[in-house]
Amino acid sequence: MWPAEGAVAQCLTPLFARHGFRWVASDEGVLARSGRHGYRVEDPGVLCQPYRVIEKDSESAVTILFRNRRLSDAIGFEYGRVTDPEAAAAAFVGSVKALAAGGQGDRDLLVTVILDGENAWGGYRDDGRPFLHALYRRLVSDEGIKTVTVSEYLDGNSPRRVPARPAAEQARVYELFTGSWIDEWDSAPGVDLGTWIGEPEENTAWDLLTEVRSLLAKAGRTPASHSEAFRALYAAEGSDWFWWFGSDHQSDADEAFDDLFRNHLRAACRLADVEVPSELDRHIVPHRALWTFSAPVDTIQAGDELIIRTNCPGNLSWTIDGWVTIGEAALRPVGGVMAGAARYAVTLGPFPASSVVRFTFRCGQPGCAGDSPCCRGDERAVSVARMG
Repeated sequence: MWPAEGAVAQCLTPLFARHGFRWVASDEGVLARSGRHGYRVEDPGVLCQPYRVIEKDSESAVTILFRNRRLSDAIGFEYGRVTDPEAAAAAFVGSVKALAAGGQGDRDLLVTVILDGENAWGGYRDDGRPFLHALYRRLVSDEGIKTVTVSEYLDGNSPRRVPARPAAEQARVYELFTGSWIDEWDSAPGVDLGTWIGEPEENTAWDLLTEVRSLLAKAGRTPASHSEAFRALYAAEGSDWFWWFGSDHQSDADEAFDDLFRNHLRAACRLADVEVPSELDRHIVPHRALWTFSAPVDTIQAGDELIIRTNCPGNLSWTIDGWVTIGEAALRPVGGVMAGAARYAVTLGPFPASSVVRFTFRCGQPGCAGDSPCCRGDERAVSVARMG
């Protein structure tokens, strides 16, 4: 298994072993930070081999491999920009052979290539077919290179003259570092787990997931008794939800990810016939609520923004709780010719919980008779709810 972004930890070893995983893979950056003094991953003899990882005071052990980041990222992010696919393939094979030249003695080296850029082929000419044909042709024809799957390498393959590498013959990695291939922006140098946890949005999502899991456990629900509920829970445990929460990554769809994540947790509760926590109604990331005269919004959540959109130009004045804050702004055009009829909008907020936003729109359209709903100057109100 390649865990999410190669995220591993020493304490996970019994979990991997108990569920039948013979091997997992991570990144060379994790190996570099493992042990008391780290491992010299720039040495091919250190990086290019399988390791055993054993949990302290436990017989549980799994094999772990560490990907060569430079070779993996070259395929994922660089070779797609090379005009000649034969030249790119030759460069890759040349890099592999250079590793072999830097190895130790006659011992075989296992070069582990795992693409983080798993969507790389769209950046290649013809979806990468010319490059892949050139690459595999060179790998197969080179007598010094043998392509193998991980299981084939560990179990051996007599017809292909691949010897077995049983666990007892594998070197042990000590004090496996807790991390992934990622070095979160603005964090201390080195791989970590910061892209999934630590920021308020991420931590809130983990708290909600923990609460729902605890509710199912207290109610005696199990995957056997309520399989559909746990399917919904497992969907919420996907790493990508936490990847997009926080400020370190932006999806341009954070509101949708937030809603979908909490919907999975709600579904888990409903399918398990347990009460849905009120905290699941609270937005994790700020939402933007659109208010129009044809579709007014009565309530928004604390932390959300309120977009007031009209068909006419004009000015908006607003107050919070009638006296705390007074503001006024001209609505700006949105849309345009290509988007159809022109619209005008202004964004307000966020606002404190348990407050009421009151606003009045004054039409600025020349010759306006002032008799349509948007032009009468009526005061409108939107409540700001404290959820959960």
